[in-house]
Amino acid sequence: MRSRVRHGMTIAGTPANAREIRRRLDEAAKLYAATARQLGVPADDAVDALRRQWDQ
Repeated sequence: MRSRVRHGMTIAGTPANAREIRRRLDEAAKLYAATARQLGVPADDAVDALRRQWDQ
């Protein structure tokens, strides 16, 4: 949702600040790494799987 303001346009629901984004990304990475380790997947294979998903 967008609205006009005096100095341009704003978007409702703007993304979290950089610190919050980094925190959430680190938490997701931690969970992903733990899951890959539990499955016995080597780190390189886990990264390859992530890249395949990223490209979809």
